[in-house]
Amino acid sequence: MTTYRIIQSGESPSFPTSRPAVEPLTYHSFVEQASGSGLSCVFMGKDAGAAFAAAGKLDACPFVAIELGLECLGVHTGETRGSEGSNVVGFARFRLGKGEPTALVELVRQPHTSEESIAAAKRAFEAADLKVAVCGDCQPPYPSISECGTSSPG
Repeated sequence: MTTYRIIQSGESPSFPTSRPAVEPLTYHSFVEQASGSGLSCVFMGKDAGAAFAAAGKLDACPFVAIELGLECLGVHTGETRGSEGSNVVGFARFRLGKGEPTALVELVRQPHTSEESIAAAKRAFEAADLKVAVCGDCQPPYPSISECGTSSPG
């Protein structure tokens, strides 16, 4: 099993801890399965990118995951289309508007993200009964439509 520790930096849209007063506070199993001595790092919360930037070298981690909002993973890694390769992935749980997060996690990779890191991060999320879709990171300069794997209508 892939072990990981969570570095919390603000409220997490993917794994919220605040609930209406009528609901008891519960934590998702992904949060409960984390360990303070985990080998990998998961940066969660609205300031996850800043916490990642302050963390220093994390090359020895099997994977490093940064919770993303609307930004691209490359905003935090400083990589140019990921050509450098690394162990860093981004993630976000799918939500419909202000609804609760679903069981679907978008795992964001760059073109040269290590396959081992992607697999380790995917195993960690799946061990918490989450479904994972591995997606490419599109960042400026924006690649052609075909590079992003999308097509235009018509």
